[in-house]
Amino acid sequence: MRNWVLLRGLIRGSFHWHKFPEKLAHAFPKDAIHLFDLPGNGLRNTDTSPISIQGFAEDIRFLSRRLDNIHVIAISLGGMIAMNWISSHPQEVKHAFIMNTSLGDTGPFYKRLNYWNYPQIVKSFMKDETFIEKLILDMTSNNLDVHDQVLEYNIEMARRYPMSRLNFFRQIAAAGKSRFDERLKNYRNLKLMACANDRLVHPDNTFNLGRRLDIQPVVHPWAGHDLTLDDPDFVVDYIKSQISPG
Repeated sequence: MRNWVLLRGLIRGSFHWHKFPEKLAHAFPKDAIHLFDLPGNGLRNTDTSPISIQGFAEDIRFLSRRLDNIHVIAISLGGMIAMNWISSHPQEVKHAFIMNTSLGDTGPFYKRLNYWNYPQIVKSFMKDETFIEKLILDMTSNNLDVHDQVLEYNIEMARRYPMSRLNFFRQIAAAGKSRFDERLKNYRNLKLMACANDRLVHPDNTFNLGRRLDIQPVVHPWAGHDLTLDDPDFVVDYIKSQISPG
């Protein structure tokens, strides 16, 4: 049995995976799926976020300490954490599938968080959950059909489990200090995925990372940053092409 560990990104909690875990479970019915929230996010919104990616990685390792045959699926900030994990403890993770991520040295800051988003992000600090969740969907999703399906739920979760401004900035600081670890080149079971129309984090970050690792990323032609929301079947089908469901 495989243990799938799913890691979300900045501001997002385990409940933001929406239909993806269900589709993954259908594809791998004999496996277990674990939706771990990062400290400061989701169900752990009252925890203090670390100010280093290593701090996040050690936290997730602790939550996974009783698991074996671990396979990681991670997006954005979660991808940075996964890369730190497999760089430091490669024997603990069998496979890692990482989407739309970056590191502090994979691209300039205005491509790691596309510069045209800055004014809206600053504006959101003075707005309520409805505005913020609409903004996040607009920045991260290109599949307009799913917006109506998830918006009210996302607003409800944001009200129930609000993320503190302090944790937001601590996570931004941790992401900014992240760096490429040469040990990552020795890990052979890493797969990268990028979205050509990611309007939050420029796909060049994934392409640059792929060049350093000699990995050709799989590119989705139209989805936004939140690939598992926009096209979960694409992700599941790709994972199935790399790993047997049996």
